[in-house]
Amino acid sequence: EFLVFSYEVDVQELLARPQGTNEALEKAQRRLKEVQDEIAKIENKKADLEKKAQKPGVKGSMAKNELEQLLTADPTDFNRALISAEAAVRAAAKLKGDSPAGALWWVERELTELKKYKPQSKGGISRH
Repeated sequence: EFLVFSYEVDVQELLARPQGTNEALEKAQRRLKEVQDEIAKIENKKADLEKKAQKPGVKGSMAKNELEQLLTADPTDFNRALISAEAAVRAAAKLKGDSPAGALWWVERELTELKKYKPQSKGGISRH
């Protein structure tokens, strides 16, 4: 009520106003979203191949082979995208502009979750 009276606006307009923006934070969120989409795509393909690998015969063998190829694929592109997302988060943290409360924390938490898909020898963390 105080803000409505002080700024001479109605409640709908007050609640619709942006809570702060930070270009670097939005860029970091976009990069994280790209990495998350890539992980989701790989996980979906993995689940599909595991299901197909249960089948007997040639189709099951083909699915097992594809699954092994997927699991042993070179993660360089994924690692590069994850590192660039980490760099974008660090840059957004240094700016400390008009970012919404908790947004930076949330992005850092998502980044921590993404590190669980990276090998521990390469800077990843345990999934447990």
